[in-house]
Amino acid sequence: MRRGIHHGSLPSLLGLSLLFASAALQGKDTPAKMLIRAPYVDLHSGPGRGYPVTYAVAKGETVTLERQRTNWIKVSTRRQVSGWAQASDLFPATPQTPAGLAPGHWQTGLTFGDFQGARSTSLVVGYQLSAHFTAEVILTQVLGDFSDSRVGRLQLKHTTWPSARLSPVFGLGAGKITTSPDATLVRSADRTDSVLTVTLGGRYQLAQRYLLSVEYTNHLILTSRNQNEEVSEWKLGISASL
Repeated sequence: MRRGIHHGSLPSLLGLSLLFASAALQGKDTPAKMLIRAPYVDLHSGPGRGYPVTYAVAKGETVTLERQRTNWIKVSTRRQVSGWAQASDLFPATPQTPAGLAPGHWQTGLTFGDFQGARSTSLVVGYQLSAHFTAEVILTQVLGDFSDSRVGRLQLKHTTWPSARLSPVFGLGAGKITTSPDATLVRSADRTDSVLTVTLGGRYQLAQRYLLSVEYTNHLILTSRNQNEEVSEWKLGISASL
């Protein structure tokens, strides 16, 4: 019995058809490009799983489209290796979705900076929601002369020009901050407060998967006392797309 095309591949097939049509209009010198969306994709010698696997391409790599047969696409890699892949494993490489910034990618990074005169170190884990938006979990350790702090927050970050090598970024976040006074100086219990954050900065694409960032974050600490506190943080970081 003949198999039909899986419904999950229909969006990819539609995107592929549009890419082929665009390439045809622009001429043979503008081949259609796609990104690998799965952790890795096996390239077969023919359009079907029954054909031998000749090569494997990693997630985030860009491939050039050559031919299409139902839901199988013949592609070539930057190493000039050709093979057939399923359409559902590919993602359109439009100007808004460069390699490493396509939806579905995870990112991880470290930042180092100044938290109102104290040293700060942050671990950042992000998930690429779209070319412009990233959801991040940020864990920060602050070491000061009179107290230490731990900050855990969630942030939604917007990249203004995701296809550019250099782009402004903007983020809004919320979380908790726990402050521990130096026990040798004062006797006071740890204090935990809510915190709202606004981040402004820029990011620079060092390579296909690596980003360098410089950011300023304003922390509004919502204390239980009569007056809230504002804390400024400057930081420099590097992150990698997984």
